[in-house]
Amino acid sequence: MGCGSGGCASGGCASGGCGTVGSASPGGGGCSTGGGCGQSAWDGNYRSVAGLQIGAHAKTWYCDSTGYELVGGESCVVETEESEEYARVVQGTGPSRKFSGVKGMWRGLRRPTEADEERQAGSLALRREATGYCRDKVEELRLAMKLVDAAPSFDGRRMTFTFTSEERVDFRDLVRDLSQQFRRRIEMHQIGARDEAKLLGGYGLCGRPICCATFLQEFPPISIKMAKRQGIGMNPSKISGLCGRLMCCLRFEDYPDAKGAAAAAPAPASAPAS
Repeated sequence: MGCGSGGCASGGCASGGCGTVGSASPGGGGCSTGGGCGQSAWDGNYRSVAGLQIGAHAKTWYCDSTGYELVGGESCVVETEESEEYARVVQGTGPSRKFSGVKGMWRGLRRPTEADEERQAGSLALRREATGYCRDKVEELRLAMKLVDAAPSFDGRRMTFTFTSEERVDFRDLVRDLSQQFRRRIEMHQIGARDEAKLLGGYGLCGRPICCATFLQEFPPISIKMAKRQGIGMNPSKISGLCGRLMCCLRFEDYPDAKGAAAAAPAPASAPAS
């Protein structure tokens, strides 16, 4: 039972309690099953955690879901380090030992209200408008950059533009135009080709969604030696991903120490002569 029905909002934190979701009990019925709002968000062994995705990013973030039984496929409003964000739940609430003692985790605030849904719809419309406007300005100013994404924050205070470029870009004029047009703080983030593929997603040669857009949290180092050890031809189209770099999955089937371990293994002792 979430805090919006029978939990914190009615008879719990909002009326005579702590006012924080982190102290609510997953079972509902107030701030804690034993009474009092001083209960920690975790007991030192397990913690209620949910997996979220924000915006167009395929990366999964984890938030403290204490007080909310979030289900995969629904939405929620989460408190991040900087502001509130509208997120999709990709992994429902469950107990986690790994995150039991992590400090400063994102915290689930509430399920979206009607006002939150309207604000999110406005953010999506603004995102499309900002993407088109920024691309037109980039072409007008003749900047050597490629716009990848435009993401307004849920609270409406800032907007982040993500781009790729092979060189340093002086985008001061662009930032000034964007700031005057959208009346909020503008942030410009330059990313590489692998980060672009992770953000946009797609399908690899195997026919499955690319690894970086699904489960990889960081990019492991990949070398051409890994393809050679696996007997894969050196055709660039066979060993390159959507980003144009070596495929991350080359690392999954690479066993660099297999031959060395076999060579270094001691030979079996011969049977004593009778």
